[in-house]
Amino acid sequence: MPIFSTLKDLRKDNKLTQIELAEKLNCNRQKIADWERGKSTPSVDDLILLSKTFGVSADYILGLTDTKATDKDVRFICDYTGLSEKSVDAIKSTLTGAMEFSRPYFNHLAENLVFTELALYLERYSYNTMMKDFKGLGKKQNRKNYEKSQLLLFYAQEFIKDCFKEYKKAGDENAHNPETQ
Repeated sequence: MPIFSTLKDLRKDNKLTQIELAEKLNCNRQKIADWERGKSTPSVDDLILLSKTFGVSADYILGLTDTKATDKDVRFICDYTGLSEKSVDAIKSTLTGAMEFSRPYFNHLAENLVFTELALYLERYSYNTMMKDFKGLGKKQNRKNYEKSQLLLFYAQEFIKDCFKEYKKAGDENAHNPETQ
């Protein structure tokens, strides 16, 4: 996205007028208007101020990444994996929230085919559901598809819980089996 579009979107997302943004940056409204019309571009100093004001990376403002995060590790993960910031944050909070309990299970899922199979199944199901939604079906049918996707999410969560149980059970059996030590 061009820098002028990004700046305008960020300003509007933050519910600021051009005048309010100009006050925050200690400049005049015309300068903001020129940036948003593409007549001029922010200086390096202005770019730093814009980044701090909006809480986004300068790379995002410049259109070098689609990730708004200022945390370079989150930006790298998003850029490398294609995951959204929301997904990365959800994974991070899940692993942080129940660190000692969930981390080994999550690693087991991610390192084994079970995780890949689940991801492929969810992708196929989501694609098929989306295609049905876009074929002009009525509101009732769209509601059914939404309910199906919620049900699938429930089953996916149950599947993951079962995988955790199996992994823990296998770990407990190995811990008590002298041949595996």
